[in-house]
Amino acid sequence: MIQILHNVSCSKSRAAVEQMQTEHIECNIRNFIESPLNAEEINDLLKKLQRPVLDIVRTNEALFQEQYANQNLGEEELINLLVQHPSLMQRPIVIKDDKAIIGRPAHLIDEFLNS
Repeated sequence: MIQILHNVSCSKSRAAVEQMQTEHIECNIRNFIESPLNAEEINDLLKKLQRPVLDIVRTNEALFQEQYANQNLGEEELINLLVQHPSLMQRPIVIKDDKAIIGRPAHLIDEFLNS
């Protein structure tokens, strides 16, 4: 089953969900703002992405810039930051089996699902 980690306030995330619906691709959509990931789920996601946690943190967001940009945060601290502030997580993230991608630009989703 394909899963999309979705933030309804993000236009790119909404476009990814719409793309799945238009192409009739069955998927589980998780609004990670309303249903945040816990630390274990984020660690599992990072393994599937094969990326460090900083790659999924939206470091340009005002919240991050104002409160965390000048701190030297380690992996565990960044994971806890995402647990506390899910809006700081990149989106959309598409998960298929034991792999995942950040679905931007949108063509990456097609390539990922067809691989």
